[in-house]
Amino acid sequence: MFGYCHGGKSSSGIGESCAAHCHFYSSSFTAPKAWSVTADRQRQSSYAVSALAEIGVEQLAKAGNFRVTLGVVGDRSVSKFKKLVPQQQEGYYMAVGPKGVVIAGRDERGLYYGVQTLRDMISKGQLETCTIQDWPDVKFRGAIEGFYGRPWSHEHRLRQIDFYGRNKMNVYIYGPKDDPYHRQHWREAYPENEANCSKNSMSVRTNVG
Repeated sequence: MFGYCHGGKSSSGIGESCAAHCHFYSSSFTAPKAWSVTADRQRQSSYAVSALAEIGVEQLAKAGNFRVTLGVVGDRSVSKFKKLVPQQQEGYYMAVGPKGVVIAGRDERGLYYGVQTLRDMISKGQLETCTIQDWPDVKFRGAIEGFYGRPWSHEHRLRQIDFYGRNKMNVYIYGPKDDPYHRQHWREAYPENEANCSKNSMSVRTNVG
């Protein structure tokens, strides 16, 4: 599973083996309170850029002292890092230094997962000078809502899906045993309200993983 190295050791948040190559340079610095973001135009509306905004650091309209450069293989913004990006799907390369961060994904998901690693690193208010090459060693990562008892509410599912995205998981399977339309009334269509909630959940799931 995805993970990143911290303090010289590999770690992943969900108890699977980490497929990350990391180099730390024995230096850390206070996380910036503002940064500018550089990305190709087609990447400006990507979910990775939105996730970066959610970290809570002010994004400057003009170039600042600290720059975050985002892109996927083929983008001009990260072209010089192409050879450093893992070949595996959903992989990414990240470099962190006092002047900025570069995250180059093999694809859109890789870029998004790289932003999640940055989010995790910055959560304590510090950044470490490092380079990371990370990719999943398990293709499908997630959970099945397949238990007996009251199914999750729509709000609970949205929180779960947000959790999956932050932890680089990409699968959610709906199958609660006590959903009457999933078992006893499986021939009947779901009520409109429940069907709309499911569509909304699937839309969010597509965005985050």
